[in-house]
Amino acid sequence: MNSLSRKNIVLIALAVALTMTMGRLVKSNFHISYFIVAGTDFVDTTKTLSPVVVQPGQGYDGQFFYRYALNPLNFKKDALGVNVDHPPYRVQRIAYPVLSWLFSFGGIPSLVPWAMVIVNILAFAGIFFYTAQFITLVGGNMRQGLLPLCLCGLYMSLVRDLSEVVELFFITSTIYYLFRNNYFSCALFATCTMLTRDTSIIALLPLLGCTFIYGYIREQKRLQLIFLFLPFIVFAAWKAIIYYNMPSLADTTIGYTSIGAPLKGIVDGFMVNFDLTSTKNKLQFLFWIGYMIWNVFFVGTMLKNIFSRNNNGFNHISILKITYLSWLSFALCFSLNIYTDDWGFVRIFSQWNMIGFLILIASHKKTSKLFNYFSVVMAVLTIVRLIVRV
Repeated sequence: MNSLSRKNIVLIALAVALTMTMGRLVKSNFHISYFIVAGTDFVDTTKTLSPVVVQPGQGYDGQFFYRYALNPLNFKKDALGVNVDHPPYRVQRIAYPVLSWLFSFGGIPSLVPWAMVIVNILAFAGIFFYTAQFITLVGGNMRQGLLPLCLCGLYMSLVRDLSEVVELFFITSTIYYLFRNNYFSCALFATCTMLTRDTSIIALLPLLGCTFIYGYIREQKRLQLIFLFLPFIVFAAWKAIIYYNMPSLADTTIGYTSIGAPLKGIVDGFMVNFDLTSTKNKLQFLFWIGYMIWNVFFVGTMLKNIFSRNNNGFNHISILKITYLSWLSFALCFSLNIYTDDWGFVRIFSQWNMIGFLILIASHKKTSKLFNYFSVVMAVLTIVRLIVRV
């Protein structure tokens, strides 16, 4: 019997999220804007609509989500105290800012930093809710509902007001409804996924494309299959709106220049991080190596599962496996832009690894004890690291 219930899975997730949030708040002397990680290069505290903790330098991506959470339809490059580096690229990832805008009652400046944190906490719990629902649907082991706790990228996103937590919530719910053959709900959540992070097309294109072909051939709800085009139509429409309001499109392809020769990005990333000149650099290198080993370990586990013999024919699990392999091909070809530090590839790979977890759950396969122990160590070290540093 499973010793955990769906409710307990969600409560454990909430406890982890709240513990991290409280640790971050204590570290920041309870300045909620500390989560934004704003930098002087892009944020002018004399012009912000509410007090924002700003550190010297570039800051991090949360400052741009903060800007659009204040007013999602303000397409100006420099407004509300934040000068956006690449407006068309940033604003296309609008779902997280819109949710934060809604939770702050229309972008009330003093509430926006709180709303951004709350949205991520709820999304974090939501990931585990839909994972537990998925386990119930496929008759899996409820203890595997804790697998998302192994995703260190979620913790990075949670404490820095980033969008990967919301993205994973939407992609997990998308896959859950796909397995239920509820194509409308699947398409709705897939649309939200696409509007959260445009890079999710790496997963959504094979996921929804294969589902459409599979359903059409089997003559399953052919009319409802049309809904699967919705994410791409809505995203294209949103891009058209962006282009209309930002006629200078020179920087809109910034997110698509991160592809290179296979494995070159990983090798370049290793060389860049192999800097042992200071204690800080040594620790960063060790974390980079640790996260890379974890991903290689998990890829090995997944490839063993994907290419193992099964007599179930082509089904939803097969579609997930195709999606996972599609992601793998991109991961191998990502350039130094992605692998230059662990903050990049660990967060980006969260969606890919979550799909892997769902494949294992649906296939009734377990991860090894060694992998589980290693995952716990990496997760704990990541949590401590994120609390004690900016």
